[in-house]
Amino acid sequence: MVTDSNIPNGDISHSLQQLQKLNIRSTVQPVVYKMDYPCRGKAVIVNQTRFDPMTGMSNREGTDPDIEGLDRVFSNLGFRTEAHSDLTIDEFRKLLKELSIEDFSNDDCLLFIAMSHGEEGVLYCRDGTVAVDELVCRLKGIMCPTLVGKPKLFFIQACRGTQMDHGVRVPAGEGDDEPDAALGQKMFYTIPVEADFLMAFSSTPGYYSWRSIREGSWFIQAIITIFEKYGTCMDVNQMMTRVNRAVAYRYESISGDERYNGRKQMPCFVSTLTKELYFIPKK
Repeated sequence: MVTDSNIPNGDISHSLQQLQKLNIRSTVQPVVYKMDYPCRGKAVIVNQTRFDPMTGMSNREGTDPDIEGLDRVFSNLGFRTEAHSDLTIDEFRKLLKELSIEDFSNDDCLLFIAMSHGEEGVLYCRDGTVAVDELVCRLKGIMCPTLVGKPKLFFIQACRGTQMDHGVRVPAGEGDDEPDAALGQKMFYTIPVEADFLMAFSSTPGYYSWRSIREGSWFIQAIITIFEKYGTCMDVNQMMTRVNRAVAYRYESISGDERYNGRKQMPCFVSTLTKELYFIPKK
């Protein structure tokens, strides 16, 4: 793994007062999400590490650094974290259904992190696959009214295909990076039901995602690093752009198998957020 210890550009600091002024100056709608509810919100982490033989999937080793780092950084940002491991399809869908009927009236937002094997459009549970779209559908405003107008963030660590990004090849020794792949394969107004989502993926469509058995997944570790450094002072879209940059420039696979050696990875995110999102510390 090739790393770079420096993050370019300086911190972008915003106080709660400065952000409130942005909303006051707006003549239409606020430009910054309201983040002064009693609670920050829930951060749900689903980590699939074991798979039934019928799926053809190998077990995902080396996820402990990801779980520990995610719990630390998002707890520090005020989220109440909960982790789930090795869910079946039925258990995964039950979790989504329970979230959809939960009362988030006192929460700023919702964060959902899924880590597993995958292919384009699907995630692997312990006993088979579920569509990525199921995550979003259960939490749209029509299904979960207490999240209407609030940001809903999804971070997906999983392969989206079997293509590899060759990047620039450099000599490397024996390593332990492996792809997270399916190796077998009182005024009311209306807002769009698709509004206020951010979907961040560890790779672009069709490509592998990578995980170090010793150090965790490239994408998740970049999220941990960036959110730990900038989480209280930078807009989420800016942070995710820095996550993209960190993975693109800092990481390169090291493997004794030439097919997997010297490969790169490019995360991406799709946002329908309608305002800037800052995790300003609560009083």
